[in-house]
Amino acid sequence: MTNKIKIVWNAMTAEMIDPAIVSVQASASTLQGRIHQVLVAIAADWHATTDQKTAVKRVNALIDGMPVGVRRQAIVAYALSSKHFGMLQKETSVEGAKPGTTKTVKVIAAGKK
Repeated sequence: MTNKIKIVWNAMTAEMIDPAIVSVQASASTLQGRIHQVLVAIAADWHATTDQKTAVKRVNALIDGMPVGVRRQAIVAYALSSKHFGMLQKETSVEGAKPGTTKTVKVIAAGKK
């Protein structure tokens, strides 16, 4: 198991950079595995219950909870790969903007089972 390293960019010495890279790689691999397990659990529950609405809600919650740029596109690609889900665009209000301001966002939607 890789030791956890606190990564503070302006406090790192040259000798700390390579171990920090290894630490980031290990945590990214662990994150990817956990995401995969959650997506498989969502699919298994959907199959057992035939509750597609809940499956869609859970996949979107997983995507929405990820920081921008961190595995989001991989999750979307994984969810869309089997054609069980599709992608829709919807208008949503913008928090902190003047009332009536909207933006178009993409969300996972039910596809074919």
